[in-house]
Amino acid sequence: MASFIWRSAGALCLAVLLFQAASAQTKEPDQNPAKDAPEKPTIAAPILIYNPPDLGAPTVGVAGATKPLEPTFGLLAPAHMGLTAREAPTLYWYLAGVEARALVFTLSKSGELAPVLTTDLKPPTGPGLNRVDLAKLGVKLKPEQEYFWSIVAVLDPQDRSHDLVKKGYLMHRQPGSNTFEAGLPGASAAAQAGYWYDAVHALGEAIRRQPDDATLRQARASLMEQVGLWYVANLDRAAAE
Repeated sequence: MASFIWRSAGALCLAVLLFQAASAQTKEPDQNPAKDAPEKPTIAAPILIYNPPDLGAPTVGVAGATKPLEPTFGLLAPAHMGLTAREAPTLYWYLAGVEARALVFTLSKSGELAPVLTTDLKPPTGPGLNRVDLAKLGVKLKPEQEYFWSIVAVLDPQDRSHDLVKKGYLMHRQPGSNTFEAGLPGASAAAQAGYWYDAVHALGEAIRRQPDDATLRQARASLMEQVGLWYVANLDRAAAE
């Protein structure tokens, strides 16, 4: 009897040992929630900081805020009155994925019915940024006057209800002695002082001269992201890679 009990106890102990060994072999490795969780998307710290001016002007819809890299059309203009130190600034816009039969640029002064200028623009041949140089068009802005500029993309001349319209606002204000030269230092100084259009132009001119400069591309992407112009920001981020 005692022999039977010892044999049974021994068998039970052996079974327990075998079960523990098997468990040790099939046990899944410990999971670290922090390690296995998907990484959060990182937002690059801005290379330059844009300080919007406090002009008390009405807020408008962001001129180019659309989902990244979709067929889109917009102006490089913020959702508020943008400042320029230049009496004849260069304005930037883009059109991608849309076949416009005609493009019409208009510059108007707030409170006046007759436009300062209306002219046709040449449709772009591909994606990217385009410019309207007011100096070449013989237009000078008066200081401290509110202007708005718009571009109409005519998709069907026979049915103008399909027109796409984008509008931005600008004001010419003397910045003192600062001329905001082309390049990152000039763009940074303009952005910090609240001169949106001069920051955009300083970077645009620098990128035109050095299109493969990743730092310039990242700087403009940073500027665009601060006002919700994601399409342009993503173009520059991709070009900087």
